[in-house]
Amino acid sequence: MNWIKDYIITFVGLGLIDYLLYTAMIRKLIDQYVETKRIMKHSNYTKGIIIGYEEGKNWDEDTVYSPIVRFADKESVIHTKTSDEEKFTKNQLRKKVDVYYDNDFSRIIVDTGNLLFFKFSLILFAIGVGLVVNIGTIYSALFE
Repeated sequence: MNWIKDYIITFVGLGLIDYLLYTAMIRKLIDQYVETKRIMKHSNYTKGIIIGYEEGKNWDEDTVYSPIVRFADKESVIHTKTSDEEKFTKNQLRKKVDVYYDNDFSRIIVDTGNLLFFKFSLILFAIGVGLVVNIGTIYSALFE
């Protein structure tokens, strides 16, 4: 009967780990992906050029870069704005990029070519880590 208690503790612990992984990581990644995709679908689109970078720190005190982009809006007015997206690396200056912006320029997304793919890959990676942890825990609980 002691093994039943061990299984229950293992699976309750596994469920708790899954819940924490989902709420702390996967749900936020999914929300970011959906929000970025929504903005890209429903906002104004144009081409722009990277003219510089704004350097900052993320929550982990790593150096991140937000591209400064110059672009013309739908009325041909030239704007220079800093992207809301942060990266660990700099793209080359004068590179042409896709720019998505709201009418009031409150949200600007600069897509250097693979933004949605990158965000989707992060979701798959987090789910993959969760699956490996689950399979390893279940295997060790049942077969060791």
